[in-house]
Amino acid sequence: MSERRSRGFALVALALAGAATFTAREASAQAANEAAAQMRFQRGRDLFVANDFNGALTEFRAANQLVGSPNTRLYIARCLRGLNRLGEAYIEFQRAAAEAADRSVNEPRYAASRDAARQEMDALRPQIGNLTLHAPHAPEGLEVRVGGAVVPSAMFDVPVPTTPGAIEVTATAQGRIAYRQQATVRASATTELTIELRVDPNYVPAATNANSNTNTNNQNNGRDPDSATPPPPRMVRISEGGGVRVGGFVVAAVGVGGIGAFIGFGSSALSRHTQLRQACNESACPPDLMLGSQIDQGEMFQTIANIGLIGGGVALVTGTVMIIVGGARERLVPETEARAQARRTAQPQWTGWLAPSAGGAAAGVSGTF
Repeated sequence: MSERRSRGFALVALALAGAATFTAREASAQAANEAAAQMRFQRGRDLFVANDFNGALTEFRAANQLVGSPNTRLYIARCLRGLNRLGEAYIEFQRAAAEAADRSVNEPRYAASRDAARQEMDALRPQIGNLTLHAPHAPEGLEVRVGGAVVPSAMFDVPVPTTPGAIEVTATAQGRIAYRQQATVRASATTELTIELRVDPNYVPAATNANSNTNTNNQNNGRDPDSATPPPPRMVRISEGGGVRVGGFVVAAVGVGGIGAFIGFGSSALSRHTQLRQACNESACPPDLMLGSQIDQGEMFQTIANIGLIGGGVALVTGTVMIIVGGARERLVPETEARAQARRTAQPQWTGWLAPSAGGAAAGVSGTF
């Protein structure tokens, strides 16, 4: 038990030592900030006495950023008044008076700062005017600027102390025509301005702009990616048809074969006719000559030749026309469709052939896959 208690005391001691170290570091950093703030405050005082209000304003704001103080804010208000930025000065006097009043509860030395801020604020009130901005139909993302300074939406419908004179009020919002208005603020008076932004008819939302992008880019303005418009398919050029042309070669080959038959059988018929004329010597024929059989055979050859000439001529002309007009046609299709069509179809490559035969020629078609 005594060992556990000793360990417990040791852990508590370590925790206290760590807390003390952290507190010491924090105190050291706070002291450094206070020293730097005091140095910049004193530098600002010197510049203020020399009427260098711009330089003094920079020093006082830096000092107040390091360590907030009602006294420093009081001098900020005085610098703004010296620069004739009366509206801003009046607001700073208000803040200085409020901060000093809060601190004076526990630190009575700030009571004098409170009273001074109130007196100087009251003295400045007749010299300033008020500007009240209204935006009853404020679109999303509305940004309003007065004299180049952004006005928070929380300040709409509230009279804001403003330096008298001409001021420019601008307002912008996505999809709306920019608003610009000159207003005149008078001392001891309130100027009210209502901001209305018209819809821009030429506005194109970024989500529907053509690939701008990118962009599109590409988050679809928070929409579901599945609902986004898919990109257009890639198009490729394919050839279709051509079967008529292939058939034309086949028909033409048949026609060539028919003409070949005409030449072959015609030659045979002519040969028979010549032999008979020579054998008969244009008078009487030899008795041992098979005249009837020879004549029949010659007439048959002549008939086949005539049929070959007519049929072959028609087939050759028909095949030629088919070859000329039956070529393949090209068209653009999606790449996926072209691939699917290539898998579905396996067109044979036809090769026409012509072979000699007895008494003429024979035509045919062979195919390879």
